Amino acid sequence: MGEGDARSRAERSDGASIAAAAPRRRPPSTGLTLPFLAALIIGVIASFGVAIVGTMLTEPLANAPTQSGPYVTQPDGTMKLARGWIWPAPKEWGEPDQYQIQRNWLTTFEMAATSKPVEYPSYPSIDKSVRARSQLHRPSAGFQRRFSCGWPAAVFDVRDAVDGPILSHTFTFAAWRFEFREPGSTLLAYPSTRQGSGPIRFPKTMPTRVYWPGLAFNTIFFGVLFLVMFILPGRAKIARRRRLGLCLACGYDLAGLAMCPECGLAASDEKPAHSAATPSPVP
Repeated sequence: MGEGDARSRAERSDGASIAAAAPRRRPPSTGLTLPFLAALIIGVIASFGVAIVGTMLTEPLANAPTQSGPYVTQPDGTMKLARGWIWPAPKEWGEPDQYQIQRNWLTTFEMAATSKPVEYPSYPSIDKSVRARSQLHRPSAGFQRRFSCGWPAAVFDVRDAVDGPILSHTFTFAAWRFEFREPGSTLLAYPSTRQGSGPIRFPKTMPTRVYWPGLAFNTIFFGVLFLVMFILPGRAKIARRRRLGLCLACGYDLAGLAMCPECGLAASDEKPAHSAATPSPVP
């Protein structure tokens, strides 16, 4: 018994000397401000990155099939569009009778219109030919279109691009030629090399007007995904070590020790509850 007690005292003395010589380490931070700030930044970057990089890697939207309708048959035998306007419209427009949509996993282009002329009591007195041309595409003539891009929700969204003269700004980067068109806030990307024989290659198209509700949703989505994948497992490991009375940094058993002999982390800063009641074998 005497030799065992002496050996135990010697081991404790050696452990204490090692702990004293080891540099003191700060315990792992348990604050949530930094992880949530990192998740917010990662969420914003991922929201824009998926929309922009996905557009460059995905087949052009022009290659996607165009869907019309759906239409339902009325009791009188006429066909009626089974859906309404893309977003709330003035009551003077009535119900749309045309609807088309093109989409892939990232981009959506949809259009709704009515062939019935729309007249307002206070419509400006302008030339009839100008009025007839303007009724084809102006929102006041019963026409809506929406071009959106992003996943899982739309981050970029352009609605009712005004028709008229198109102003283009072009620049070249690497193997691509980019064209920004106004009005409409649309960016087109073409291969900068000339196209030889073969099928026509359509440009990759992306709207550039930020849709804030979609950006907020995607930021939360990617931020929570980041927390679940990278932050929460580490937090769970620290909580388990604290519950078992282990060193928060390396997992060494700190029962009866004021400092970890392995890494030098002081146990007094974040001491487990049950370790305080554990008597120390050192006299």
